Amino acid sequence: MRVVRELTSLDGELASARAEAIAAFGDGEVFVEPYVEGGRHVEVQVLADAHGNVWTLGTRDCSLQRRHQKVIEEAPAPGLPEALRDTLHRAAAQAARAIDYRGAGTVEFLVSPAAPGEGPPPGRAYFLEMNTRLQVEHPVTEEIYRIDLVALQIAVAEGRPLPAALPAPHGHAVEARLYAEDPAADWQPQTGTVHRIAVPDGVRLDSGVTDGDTVSVHYDPMLAKVIAWAPTRAEAVRKLAGALERARVHGPVTNRELLVRSLRHPEFAAATGLDTGFYDRNLGALTAAEATGDGLCALAAALADAHGRSRFGASATSPPARRSRASPARAPRTRCATGSGARDWTPRTSPASDWSPWPRTRWCWTSTGCGGRSRSPATATRSTSTRPWAPAPSPRCPVFPTPPPVRSPVRCSPRCPARSSGSRTGWPRATVSRPASRCCGWRP
Repeated sequence: MRVVRELTSLDGELASARAEAIAAFGDGEVFVEPYVEGGRHVEVQVLADAHGNVWTLGTRDCSLQRRHQKVIEEAPAPGLPEALRDTLHRAAAQAARAIDYRGAGTVEFLVSPAAPGEGPPPGRAYFLEMNTRLQVEHPVTEEIYRIDLVALQIAVAEGRPLPAALPAPHGHAVEARLYAEDPAADWQPQTGTVHRIAVPDGVRLDSGVTDGDTVSVHYDPMLAKVIAWAPTRAEAVRKLAGALERARVHGPVTNRELLVRSLRHPEFAAATGLDTGFYDRNLGALTAAEATGDGLCALAAALADAHGRSRFGASATSPPARRSRASPARAPRTRCATGSGARDWTPRTSPASDWSPWPRTRWCWTSTGCGGRSRSPATATRSTSTRPWAPAPSPRCPVFPTPPPVRSPVRCSPRCPARSSGSRTGWPRATVSRPASRCCGWRP
């Protein structure tokens, strides 16, 4: 009767709504829905093929939301009576069959609170919408059913039927969305460079952000999804909270601390306060503890910036430039085992660790004059770097036990440093001159 009294006092608003509907659609019919206060957001994952098979893969609870966007999700939805759970499964399957749906989809419901009150009947489900796609929280369903929804969706699109037997669920899974946002500042998104993001092993991490990436204003601020599975809900919640607490996220302000406190909140732990108003009631208490750690957060941010500058150069916001394959790094060099104090050099590399597009060349150095570099017959490939001139190798040099053969002479280049100025600087071409005190004008 309370709802009826409220409606009778809104005759003016209803008349205005009818007039607006007639002007926009030519139909003045208006639907009046009950107002569900403190309801739960529960959804059912469906998967249907072209052969009449429809799977309903359990329920998910997505009630912890901010600005009508989900923050923490879990499967199966805790605390639902079996009768209500069966009703949701049947309704989702009927919705998919009614439109001959094919592929993966999500049917979403709003469930009234279990405690009796003046509003709708307790524990009743109301249809919200159907998302004809996989949603962000689909990993929790994959974890409890041990399936790959993406692979199954592709198989259905190719016309293949779903397996005959629906897999049985096992255990409980919880997912938390790690956002670059400040919950204490009205959930304002944050931007900047992510210097470090690392989550301990033992949980599933779905993320496209790596160290050095920049969070800009052009995309959603979600950095990663962290999913934990365990045989029971309590173990899964504890496991996820511990992983987030030990995670290292250096850079923009995130909701990491809020997620940890939410998972450990008594209402969430007991599954008694799962409704869309959770953060409206508890946000102040959940973010108050963060204010006491502002000094530590500022210190951590300063250390992260200083570390980034020391690694990346003058600007901490620019990651280190990736080395081009066209200019591979020079390998460290060791001296040949020669006598008479000869200074002959060979690169110290191994084929397994050398990622340059060609193998390194080993060489020894000739004495004076042109003194060009000669290549080892074992690795007669392109050379990649030069060294200053050095005395001639000893006969015991491991690279050239004997002097390299001298082929038919060719006229020395006019740019020969020994011929033009007698300098001992490097020469970028692989040449070997006759042993002489100065350039003879010829090379082999």
